Amino acid sequence: MSIHTAETIQNEVSDTTDQLVSFVSDILTPGSSLRPQFLLALDVVLGFLFFVFVSLFLLTWSLHFLVLMVIVVGLWGSIKFFVAELAKTEGPAPHPGPSIKEATESKKEQ
Repeated sequence: MSIHTAETIQNEVSDTTDQLVSFVSDILTPGSSLRPQFLLALDVVLGFLFFVFVSLFLLTWSLHFLVLMVIVVGLWGSIKFFVAELAKTEGPAPHPGPSIKEATESKKEQ
C-alpha cells in the first residue's frame, strides 16, 4: 500500500503535464505530420468522430449524420493521401552552386 503525499501527487501531475506539453509542441513543429505519434492521434480523433456520427445516426436516423460520416471519411482519406504523397517527396533539391562552407573556405584561401 503506497502513501500519496502532496509532493508525489504534484510530481505525477507535473510529469503528465510535461508529457502533454511535449506532445503538443511536437505536433506544432514543422514537419511533424510524418511522425507516427501525430498520425496515430489523427486516426484516433477521426475514428472517434466517426463513431459519434454513427451513434447519432442510429439514435436519430437523420440523413445529416450520413453526410457528416461521408465528410469525415473523405477528410481522413484526403489526409492519408496527402501524408503518403508528402512521404514520397524528397527534401529540397541540392543547390548546383558551391555550398556555403565551400564558399567561405575559398574566400579564406584568397
